Amino acid sequence: QILMEADVNDSQHTDRTLEAQVYIMNNDGTGCRKLLGKDNYTYNNAFISPSGKTIALQHGQTSFVSIPTLAIMPVNGAEKDLINIPFDRTKGGLQWTADEKYLYFTAQSNGGVTLNRVDMQTRKVETLSDFNSGVGSYAQAGDKIVFVKTEVANPFDLYLSDAAGKNAKRGNFF
Repeated sequence: QILMEADVNDSQHTDRTLEAQVYIMNNDGTGCRKLLGKDNYTYNNAFISPSGKTIALQHGQTSFVSIPTLAIMPVNGAEKDLINIPFDRTKGGLQWTADEKYLYFTAQSNGGVTLNRVDMQTRKVETLSDFNSGVGSYAQAGDKIVFVKTEVANPFDLYLSDAAGKNAKRGNFF
């Protein structure tokens, strides 16, 4: 299936509308239907799990300055099925692990950008990196994470760590 975000509001100019909805359709383009969407609300950064059973996304009101809420839901679920994951920072770069036990993401915090993960069983967020540096792009596979880390001493160096963010080693690991 294909998951997409859109704003389908013919009554308002696209520069004026702030809402975003999530739609799902078959791979051949048939069966398109709205999964999530309502007035004065946005659903974005939707990311489907490797099994195709769960969606991770962010949602929030459009009329206020706020931090979108991270949530998960079944692919064929509805708004009532959203399970919110409390975390009071702006989140980005959502990535599921292949076994779907964790959902990784980055978040700006205290002047840095941290790498974090949510344990899908407990719904608890664990911060894997420090607050004094910034994690840019990253990729997670198996029991390893490779990521770009920036700090005053070494701007934009490549690091490799275990899946919990421990034992990070800079460069020369290829």
